[in-house]
Amino acid sequence: MRLLLLTLIVVSGASGLMLHASGQEDYAPDRLLFTVYLDGNVQVDYAITPDPILPSVNVTLFGKIYDNLLIQNENRTVLDFRSGRGPVTVFTLGSRQAAISYSTQDLVNKSGRIWTFSVVSPINFSVTFPREATIISLSSLPRSIGIQGGQTSILMQSGRQEVGYITGTLGTREVSTLLINKARSVIEEVKSRSVAVGEAEAKLREAEVALRSQNFQDAERLATAAIDLAVKTDSDAKAAQESMRGGETLVKQAETEGRTSRLDEARQLLQGAATRFNEGRYVDALGLAQQASSVAQTSARSGLAMDLTLPIAAVAGGGAAAFLVYYFRRRMTISGTEVAHEKQVRKIDVSKILDVKPHLRAEDREVIQVLAEMGGEGFETELREKFKFPKTTMWRTVKRLQREDIAEVVKVGGQNMIRLKEPPPEEGE
Repeated sequence: MRLLLLTLIVVSGASGLMLHASGQEDYAPDRLLFTVYLDGNVQVDYAITPDPILPSVNVTLFGKIYDNLLIQNENRTVLDFRSGRGPVTVFTLGSRQAAISYSTQDLVNKSGRIWTFSVVSPINFSVTFPREATIISLSSLPRSIGIQGGQTSILMQSGRQEVGYITGTLGTREVSTLLINKARSVIEEVKSRSVAVGEAEAKLREAEVALRSQNFQDAERLATAAIDLAVKTDSDAKAAQESMRGGETLVKQAETEGRTSRLDEARQLLQGAATRFNEGRYVDALGLAQQASSVAQTSARSGLAMDLTLPIAAVAGGGAAAFLVYYFRRRMTISGTEVAHEKQVRKIDVSKILDVKPHLRAEDREVIQVLAEMGGEGFETELREKFKFPKTTMWRTVKRLQREDIAEVVKVGGQNMIRLKEPPPEEGE
């Protein structure tokens, strides 16, 4: 499938988890995938985490008519349900997950040559179009675009979203002109955020030359490449900014805790990241910022004088020696993971993980990013503190990352160490 354009009205505040349309709090939406077919039929695959102590949950689905509705729990046991007007009642007692699949024709409508897919989603979602389709409009800038088996998959923000597309023969002046105009819109949208898109602009100029030469297929191909470059550059810039902010936070935290042994190195890396960012080298900036975060995370105290002040002042004589033994044993217990577990700092390619798993929820992506900045692993308690998640929310997030084979949980000193797995190598590597 050829992606032709992304017009784009960025919807502020659309990212992240929204309240469910039905107001329900007895389940959490985990993953949502749409597959659009040539006849306008849409396959829906929706995963939720129900409250296991409730006998049933009322789930709001997408569309009004659900064909071939099938609901299974984590053991692939088929769950009973009751459907009618409004939410579907799913009998989930004891189930930790429910996978819902069905097809519907209510999410796509057609006017002339133009088909429009529209949905209101409580979470970020992925939508895949047939090979023969050409995207002609999007209601907001997507989080990512990928090609799998010749089909375009787009990761969209939560909220109300629409995607316009056409099917059939391309290579016409009309479509080429439409594509180039919309490519200009995408590039201007990205530039409005002070992101350098020189490569995308160069591709767009090539597309304009091809259009003037009446080489319409090349014009479409080049304009599509311009759009892809603009969207990818915007995504890289956002990731670099987030990683730089995370690195600065970790440096300040280490400074507050007196862990200053490697902070000069971390600051130099952040300075290098800022320089690369200002030059428009966003991928390089991201790599340096991640290195800075790892260095700050592993920075140790430069000496023991500060640690010994309070214990020595608190005791005297022979009791001091005994207290110091207790104090250092206590230090080893509290931060015992540092003694019993030698952290292996790794550089994790977050973009590779997200390319393979474009359907991940926003909070899952943020946890992956933070773990990468921490050198690939961190304690569950640290993550809860950073994100201010309730214990149950953090537990569900970790479980989702385990199910996706992105992370593993290792017991260290009685605590849960969350460790990112290495992303699979790309073909040809």
